[in-house]
Amino acid sequence: MGRKVPTVTAPDSITPNLQAKRIKGKDVALIRQAREYELITPLFGGGTETQKADPVSIIRVPSIRGQLRFWWRAIRGGQFGSDSLGLQRMKEAEDKIFGSASIGDKASSSQLQIDLTMANRGKDLSLVTNYKGKQVHISDISSPYGYAAFPLREKKLGTVVNVGFSISLSYPASLTPEIEAALWAWEMFGGIGGRTRRGFGSLQQKSYKPTVDSVQKDIEGGLTKHLAGNTFPPNVPHLVNNSTLIKITSPHNNVPDVWEYLIGELKKFRQDRPWNSTKNKPSRSNWHEPDAIRNVTSYAKYHPPKSSNVNKFPRAAFGLPIIFGDYLLDAG
Repeated sequence: MGRKVPTVTAPDSITPNLQAKRIKGKDVALIRQAREYELITPLFGGGTETQKADPVSIIRVPSIRGQLRFWWRAIRGGQFGSDSLGLQRMKEAEDKIFGSASIGDKASSSQLQIDLTMANRGKDLSLVTNYKGKQVHISDISSPYGYAAFPLREKKLGTVVNVGFSISLSYPASLTPEIEAALWAWEMFGGIGGRTRRGFGSLQQKSYKPTVDSVQKDIEGGLTKHLAGNTFPPNVPHLVNNSTLIKITSPHNNVPDVWEYLIGELKKFRQDRPWNSTKNKPSRSNWHEPDAIRNVTSYAKYHPPKSSNVNKFPRAAFGLPIIFGDYLLDAG
């Protein structure tokens, strides 16, 4: 007689191929499924060498697994508590799912197996059309994406566009809530490669076709379904189920226009400074960092601080550089 395999319904309308596997003398139900993706913004890096697309494996399984680890912590880490042991409990659960490196005699393999197939390797992109119709490097200050692409500026590195790939997943059915939550968060908010928080490598599952009217409901519904707990360990970046923090932009004609708009909004926010109509140029920043730096460096004698009591660096949390006189300070 054949073994009886439990029936599992996969979320997100993706039908699993359920099989049984003998692990440590026990029958374990395995979910097998495939998902197809395309990148809707340029890929920055992603290979074995930092800031460069790998000539062979432009997208790598370890990179995908690393993204899923991050998003699993961001959406499932709230179930472990914020006390002194919360981080340890979360790390133990993460290692059980995704595996861990050998430390002494302790090591564990990942219960999530991922196979990658490239559908479209894409093509190199170094030039974009700026507002005057002239071709400039994507990182150029006159590029519509230059504010987010500044790490490319020094070496004039390129990016890759039109990338498509699929992954085949296999994992124990008992881990379905954890894996599906990580996948949903990665697909909804994440990407692949470098500088995903600045819009590079933005990911779209090919079967997901959102509309302006549906996307907020999709986000709210996904958070309600997948977010586990609300007491995260200290200093763990995480999602919250709060609709007041979600803002859907006005519709745009295409993805590059959306990306350009969002980069512009971030730039305006981070470079908040009044306009000096007399000199026809921006005045000194409204943020604290310039004066805080003046307070702790000899630069203060050239541009006296507005206040000697300010010692705050709030913009550092946003990760883009703080340009201050002749200094370029990386806050990331």
